Amino acid sequence: MNRALLKSSEPSDTQVRDAECSVFANSGAFPDDYIGESTRAEIAYATGLGKRITYRADRSAGARVFVEGFAAQLRDVRAHISDEPGLTMLHGVHLEAGGGRLYVVATNRFTLAATCRDTPGIGTWDVLMPRAEVDTVLNLARVAGTDDAHLARTPTGLVVHIGEYTVAVDRADEHGEFPRRMWRTKVTTALAAGPALDTEIVVDRRRLAAFAPTHDTETGAVQLWGSGGPHDPLVITRGTDYIGLLMPMRRGTDGPTLDEVRAAWRLDDVRPAD
Repeated sequence: MNRALLKSSEPSDTQVRDAECSVFANSGAFPDDYIGESTRAEIAYATGLGKRITYRADRSAGARVFVEGFAAQLRDVRAHISDEPGLTMLHGVHLEAGGGRLYVVATNRFTLAATCRDTPGIGTWDVLMPRAEVDTVLNLARVAGTDDAHLARTPTGLVVHIGEYTVAVDRADEHGEFPRRMWRTKVTTALAAGPALDTEIVVDRRRLAAFAPTHDTETGAVQLWGSGGPHDPLVITRGTDYIGLLMPMRRGTDGPTLDEVRAAWRLDDVRPAD
């Protein structure tokens, strides 16, 4: 059985600012001025025909703020988006701006990943970008050949400008509240504790794999430490702008004990062949 960072019934403190995409694509590559949901297949098809895809939003946006590596931030946390029924407030990536920094966070209750970027002029706001819109931005980043973006606040949400493309995200408060205080508290507590694990822990290998670097240019080096006892999250960092928390499984629910592993590896009893 897996322990959770956040109980499904645990309350949060933030007014909901979820999101629902209201972007339309007209690539010009389809007959009768087809307008529909943008997919990567459509993007690739239109590009092959030499047609440019444009995204239209009928809302006025504020000043654009440059965010270096915005798509990379989304890519770093996407694997931690929840698909658990009933937890729609976790079915996306939480964007939180404040103090000249942009935080990008996702959690599925058993893992949490967060990245931060110094972003002068970003203001103070937060919005949840659903998985579908996260994937749209990542697809457009690949087509545009850049992870950099400009963000602009609107009365109803956020507009993302990446390359020649624009994606608008609107609030959808009916989805529920993202636990903003929870993620900050969990990360702060883990960092304050520092390395403190003095016994083995059991983790889900698939959830551990979700913390692997997502960029070809990264060295792949990660730093891990235990923030407390065997029931506290394992802390995973890459550099200084990425942190993850991984909750251990309950001991004895999966896999052998440490004594059983030691007994299986009796190397002192076996002499190598001459």
